[in-house]
Amino acid sequence: MQTSLPQLVSYWNYIYFAMNILISHSQ
Repeated sequence: MQTSLPQLVSYWNYIYFAMNILISHSQ
């Protein structure tokens, strides 16, 4: 369960990064 938290944070970090690129390309 301790390894699940960092994995979740890393997953959200990846999504946030992808959305940031999409927004940058959109503008």
